[in-house]
Amino acid sequence: MRRNVMAAAVMFLTAGAATATTIRVPDDQPTIHGGIDAASYGDTVLVACGTYYEHDIELKSGIALRSETGLPDCVTIDAQQQGRVLNCEDLTQITMAGLHITGGHAEGAWPDNTGGGLRAYESEIRVTSCSFEANSAAGSGGGVYCSYAPVVFESCVFEGNDAGSGGGLYCHSSTATIDDCQFASNSSSNGGGLWCYGCTINIALCGFTDNSSTNGGGASFWSSTTGTIEGSVFSDNTADSGGGAWCYSSSHPAFTNCEFAANVSVEDGGAVWCSSTSDPSFEGCLFTGNTSESARGGGLFFGGTFLIEEPGGERPDGNDSPFASTTISGCTLSANSAVSGGAVYCLHPGSVRLSGCLLTGNSA
Repeated sequence: MRRNVMAAAVMFLTAGAATATTIRVPDDQPTIHGGIDAASYGDTVLVACGTYYEHDIELKSGIALRSETGLPDCVTIDAQQQGRVLNCEDLTQITMAGLHITGGHAEGAWPDNTGGGLRAYESEIRVTSCSFEANSAAGSGGGVYCSYAPVVFESCVFEGNDAGSGGGLYCHSSTATIDDCQFASNSSSNGGGLWCYGCTINIALCGFTDNSSTNGGGASFWSSTTGTIEGSVFSDNTADSGGGAWCYSSSHPAFTNCEFAANVSVEDGGAVWCSSTSDPSFEGCLFTGNTSESARGGGLFFGGTFLIEEPGGERPDGNDSPFASTTISGCTLSANSAVSGGAVYCLHPGSVRLSGCLLTGNSA
């Protein structure tokens, strides 16, 4: 089934239905539950502005669920802590737009304890202009849980959600596109705003602000997660390790033109913490005002040896061995602080390459 769902992503939103119908809530059906039950593949469930107290809504393949304005301040779906708000499993070509999803709570054994606001398992879904606020999960994905799912989130807000992992959004073995989204004031043990495990990601123009976690206050990338994070801001996040972001277990995210500002860790990595087995890259990024309160790496903490490339391309130590793939290029690190390594700290033998960067006003 996983293979079929991933293949279907290639054709996402290309198929149409000649007999597509618009079902209006509450005019045609009194509830969102009823609107979806009455819908067939290709239909749109169009919801009038207002608050709907519903929970455990099961989506269908090929259904578009949207508010009449397409904006999240139009329709609120409030589960009132009675259960998960929305669920989809083994589905294709689902779209959601203009919904405020709140009050969801997922508990019990797996999978019941995942996805307080939305759970997408082996399902293909595009979510646009939706907000996930004040949802919770005893397991993973307070706002949203995605597993084995090609997902797209555009112009969405994840705020005030809580979970064991991935307070705002949890992605597992998924292909995730996250564009122009905001993650604020979410909390968890791993990845306060976002947690990715074994994923391929494409994140652009997002904000991670005031999220908190044990590991990775803003975001946490695990288990061979690859992809790009471009033009995004990580600010005022807090964690025990990796205030802004946490990279672990052979993860390889590439950060380009990102900003890490005023993030705080109690231990290592005020802005970013990276294990010796992960090799992220940073290009054109700004690290400013980040703090490791009691340990190492106010800006960046690495489990590898710190090597600086001269402007002409020669290693300053005269060693001819090649650099590995972890690079920090064209970045500015200013006013970061730690007990050791105000800007950057590297612990164990490895290879981290710093090239064409400006380090100023850091303290340790």
